[in-house]
Amino acid sequence: MDKPGFLSRLLFGDPDRPIAVELYGGVVAIARRPHLYSALRVPDTPAGRYEMVVLHLALLNRRLAAAGAPGTQLARLVNEAFVVDMDDCMRELGTGDLAVPKRVKRAAVGLYERLELVGKGLAEGPAELESALSPLLPGVDTAGLARHLDAVAAVLERTPFDRLARGEIPTLLDGSERS
Repeated sequence: MDKPGFLSRLLFGDPDRPIAVELYGGVVAIARRPHLYSALRVPDTPAGRYEMVVLHLALLNRRLAAAGAPGTQLARLVNEAFVVDMDDCMRELGTGDLAVPKRVKRAAVGLYERLELVGKGLAEGPAELESALSPLLPGVDTAGLARHLDAVAAVLERTPFDRLARGEIPTLLDGSERS
């Protein structure tokens, strides 16, 4: 069956939006894993949590983009879920209504910067990824974080697109991404 047209999506919403929200929730769950904050020393602050979310979201974006047009469309919807979440979080933190759009825009730009950083770092190797992460996350075990991101990227690459398209994201249940 064909996808609904633009007008139908505008009036009734995109049928893939709930799937994108589910994927985004999976990314946040992975980004909130305790070992990132304990063993790798990522600060458990809004800024540290933001970095973990956008780095993991960048990995998902890379994987979805590799699936072609359907993946790109799903990545767009996942990124929209991220923007809505950033807006909600900033309002919860008491950011003034006039400042929220600017800060959300900065958060979205940060996502695309991390997408480029992660792509380049993964292509050039863990040492390059580690050096790219160091200025973003001072005091963090960036070597361990680079290994973690590399492991997450490998799991995502092995995950069939149809599984992601159903909103299923691997959870790395065995914790081996820490090594």
